[in-house]
Amino acid sequence: MRVDETFKGEFLSSVVFDIEGGSIDGATQFVSHTPVCTLGERAVAFLWRVDNLLIAAGPETMYAITEDFAGRPNSRGRVLAESIRSNLVGGQP
Repeated sequence: MRVDETFKGEFLSSVVFDIEGGSIDGATQFVSHTPVCTLGERAVAFLWRVDNLLIAAGPETMYAITEDFAGRPNSRGRVLAESIRSNLVGGQP
């Protein structure tokens, strides 16, 4: 995933993380309570570091950022990102 902004922790220009489930050879496995990613999608993601892995776990880990009819960001992800940004002023939540 390409990273545009980091709210907390070290900024990396891109990250690789694990999500349970996925698709291979035309078969798809969905795991309940895990986020679903789409190629090219913009999202706010909450990732946890476990040893050398980044993990997205749970239904509240990823929020898609979509656009409204005027092309402006419009989603729970945008509202969440703005809330996080405003609460981290000064570097601490």
